Amino acid sequence: MFASGVASGDVDATSVVLWTRVHGAVAEPVTVDWSVVSTGSTVATGTVEAAASADHTVRVTVNGLDPATDYEYTFACGGASVSGRTRTLPAAGDRFRFAVACCSRWGWPGFELFDAIADEQPDLLLHLGDAIYEVGEMPPSGVSTDPPWECRSLDDYRRRYRQHRSHPSLRRLRAEVPMNVVWDDHEVVDNAPEPGEAERRRDGQQAWTEWMPTRRTRDGDGLHRRWVIDGLLDLVLIDSRLAGRRPNEIDGPGDEDEAPGSLLDEEQWRLIEQASTTSDTPWFAVANQVQVGPMTLAARPALRWPPWRRVVNPDQWDGYEADRERLYGVLRRAPGRQILLSGDLHSGWSRTLSDEHGTVAHEFTSPSISGTTYAQAVRDATHLPVPAALTERWLRRLNPGIDHLDLSRHGYLVCDVTPTRFVTTFVTVDGERHTITLHRDA
Repeated sequence: MFASGVASGDVDATSVVLWTRVHGAVAEPVTVDWSVVSTGSTVATGTVEAAASADHTVRVTVNGLDPATDYEYTFACGGASVSGRTRTLPAAGDRFRFAVACCSRWGWPGFELFDAIADEQPDLLLHLGDAIYEVGEMPPSGVSTDPPWECRSLDDYRRRYRQHRSHPSLRRLRAEVPMNVVWDDHEVVDNAPEPGEAERRRDGQQAWTEWMPTRRTRDGDGLHRRWVIDGLLDLVLIDSRLAGRRPNEIDGPGDEDEAPGSLLDEEQWRLIEQASTTSDTPWFAVANQVQVGPMTLAARPALRWPPWRRVVNPDQWDGYEADRERLYGVLRRAPGRQILLSGDLHSGWSRTLSDEHGTVAHEFTSPSISGTTYAQAVRDATHLPVPAALTERWLRRLNPGIDHLDLSRHGYLVCDVTPTRFVTTFVTVDGERHTITLHRDA
């Protein structure tokens, strides 16, 4: 009945979204009972309908909760039940510990990392997209994607989510750790948004909405959010993939000035700018799907001055220079020390970002859970056996400020925040841990 398990997310200090799916449903709609318990006392109950129009998924928003409090919740239907745990965010505090993850491709090594994240017992998982991959393939595990072809219809995307939720490590993580989430491109198609694929985009977004613990409705995006922990952390999550991005026809390396100039919509800019001017916490963090800092891959000649152009990946903020300059200006206005969190690159980065005016922020880029690593992608693109160490040395030489770079291992981040320190640990699939400590007044 509940083969896809449960999940909680879009959590703040007083509310949370609870999720499950009813399998094998024959009636339309199916009535599901739910309850929330804390320290043995029931704090909320209700019923909700699981309808075929939402793939028999259920999402319940529970309000009126206490900050920094553990809760257990249960869904029941037809004599079967399933339970999970969640925790609200603190309204104020002197410590908060959260994980950051992204990019899980079915059937590739790395899904065991979901168990490792659950073992960390973080207060929150911040997931930065690519929760599924739309590609159809026979992966290294030998278990084909479902469907075996590339996802294009609403039913295709729904089947792929069902397959992902069949993995016990992912089900465990979702049942034990609340998730605040955003999508990236592979929930629809690589390098989305693609021109002329409005229906496919709509279907991919609908399936994501159905299968994630999110407040978002199909009538609007609503993924940009702000969470404030007084005395500690101001965290803004934005959608740099689908909400405001103009279609980008460049897939892979290109010149720095080849891409269109719009990345975020004005509603998101209003949120970031208001947050930066009203924030009074020691740490001000902005999270999004793709890397913000400039990343030079090489240089190519140009028949103008200067006589060369940076070769970059325009799919990142490198393709949207005006938006990056605007973001840098916003970050400078925030009184706390500025942090950027990103994903998408299938590699781990820690880097201080600077421009002609000085230091702007420190960016942490989370490795991927599974799929092709950055180092392997370089080898695939060049058709040469390029060692990962050589690629890392090349990128460090071209891009200042890097203090940690891992292009060849999957993993995730654990961020441990106090008023004076922002400690980020890169955890890799082989269990190695590399820690970067930022000090508030440094």
